[in-house]
Amino acid sequence: EPSEVIAPTASAAVVGEVPDALIGAMKADLAARVGKPAGTARVIRAEQVIWPDGSIGCAKPGGIYTQATVPGYLVELEFEGRNYRYHAALEGPPVYCEQPGPYVRALGPDR
Repeated sequence: EPSEVIAPTASAAVVGEVPDALIGAMKADLAARVGKPAGTARVIRAEQVIWPDGSIGCAKPGGIYTQATVPGYLVELEFEGRNYRYHAALEGPPVYCEQPGPYVRALGPDR
């Protein structure tokens, strides 16, 4: 059982733990979402985390997810004054998350 669940805003931002290719995929999705080039989107936060289950912190109503924890990534992009949260598993495409849920813990170089 996870001993603590950290709210998405509780920890200091960590940048630089997410592969560049994944950040690129997130920026491409953001560009499609906003309908304009998003290459200037700023990475506010990019860290490796443990998600509590297969929903990777982005559960859809009525969805059924594996109950095992999933290592992955949390990225926050800022574009034209708005923040966009993306979640991903270590393997697999990033997911834009409008209502992000908490992660179990962050995996940083200092842990």
